[in-house]
Amino acid sequence: MPKNVTIWKDVPGVLNADPKWFDNTIKISELTYQDAIELTYYGATVIHPKTIKPLQNKGIPLFVRSFKSR
Repeated sequence: MPKNVTIWKDVPGVLNADPKWFDNTIKISELTYQDAIELTYYGATVIHPKTIKPLQNKGIPLFVRSFKSR
């Protein structure tokens, strides 16, 4: 059983808006599983909703990291 799961994306993490559309986005440092599920429901594409529920069931943290240089 993994202690955590990391997904690598082209953004620095979960943001409050799509950086393709908005310039001044803010990284959300921590979310509940339910908040993450709601974000995906309303269109956030950084995390797929089917990724979150199994992690929630087992209490496994999910980290979103950027594969781009810092």
